[in-house]
Amino acid sequence: MRKLVLKIAATAALIGCAGALDASAQMGGGMGGPGGRAGMGANEPSMQIEHKEEKPEIQARKAYKTALKSLDKAKAYAAQAQQEKNADKQIAEQQNATEAYYRALDWFTEALSNNGEMVEAWKGAGYAHLHIGAYGEALDDYNHALKLAPTDMDAVADRAEACLQLGRLDDVRVAYLDLFNHARERADQLMRSMQHWLGERRTDPQGLKVADLDAFQQWIDDHLKATGA
Repeated sequence: MRKLVLKIAATAALIGCAGALDASAQMGGGMGGPGGRAGMGANEPSMQIEHKEEKPEIQARKAYKTALKSLDKAKAYAAQAQQEKNADKQIAEQQNATEAYYRALDWFTEALSNNGEMVEAWKGAGYAHLHIGAYGEALDDYNHALKLAPTDMDAVADRAEACLQLGRLDDVRVAYLDLFNHARERADQLMRSMQHWLGERRTDPQGLKVADLDAFQQWIDDHLKATGA
């Protein structure tokens, strides 16, 4: 009988020990296993660090700053391409510029996805589109910018450059006169672009009527004569 009692007691002790170990595992264990840190109960808070998401305005600013870096690189490549005398190297530099403009566009788009009223990002996207030959997209970008900042003369000037390439000559005239009255330096820059554009269209009209080109040339000549510009 004594042996039977001792055996029953030993069995109970083993069962109790196993139950305690099982409970410890469920509570996170005392050794810091997958269930949690040592000494952490099932109902205690996690020790993982929670990162708060940045506000959209902050994300927009960061994306915009990154876009400007790509835009600066694009301008540097484009300038190098103009100075390069070797045709193959010139093509390579221009390709580098185009790729940098596209990278800038990605970041300007990211900025605008977080802040659709960021005038600088609309202008930046317009500038990049303008310099990769996407004139319709550039026009749309500058329309957005001017809706938010109607008196921004840089946006007026660059929008006029897009309109010029699209053959929207009435828009170019209006923009030039606005610039002539409020931002003379940009007006002079646009005038040079108009004269260069006319020279190119005389060789390749690209669907424009000769009469329209003649009328535009006459308008330029009349303005220069009247103002002495």
